[in-house]
Amino acid sequence: MELLYMTHRKSNSVSFVETQQNFEFFSTTSTCNVLAFTTTNELTEPSPIQGWGFHIYVADLNTPWFPYRVTTSKYPVSVLEWDVLGRFLLVGDRNGNVQLFAQKGTLSEWKAVYSVRFPGENIIAAAFFHNGRKISLQMDKKEHSLYVEKFPKGSLAPVCGSLAEFRGGGDATVSGDWS
Repeated sequence: MELLYMTHRKSNSVSFVETQQNFEFFSTTSTCNVLAFTTTNELTEPSPIQGWGFHIYVADLNTPWFPYRVTTSKYPVSVLEWDVLGRFLLVGDRNGNVQLFAQKGTLSEWKAVYSVRFPGENIIAAAFFHNGRKISLQMDKKEHSLYVEKFPKGSLAPVCGSLAEFRGGGDATVSGDWS
């Protein structure tokens, strides 16, 4: 694995332990080469304390120095998942909130297309059901310049029979308390 990009933030007077407490940070990459990641600091604020929260950002892997905020949560994010085609981003938190986001047109604009709340539940996992279309990397063509050649689309039996009828998708969310 190679390091593709790294940033450094100016240090502040508050220690890392005080600001980060017991929060996990998540990152996931879509099939469209978009990185989604979580942070507790707003990236546009000069002071980490002023922008404190649980933020979800996305960045194109070709220009990772331009991150765009998708949303901010009041509670720690516990799940971050892309759908198979990289069009939808699912965000779940420790307070039972699950939101599904889609791009409005550009990477800088996102809208919540669906949200549901399970009060008091800790969302611990989420996964999208596939809809019968399979995208995979062909190792012998990984150096090819066209993505169509690298990632051919094949067919696969869908997870649920009803998903094959409308060629849509779905997701499963798991909650629980492990304490």
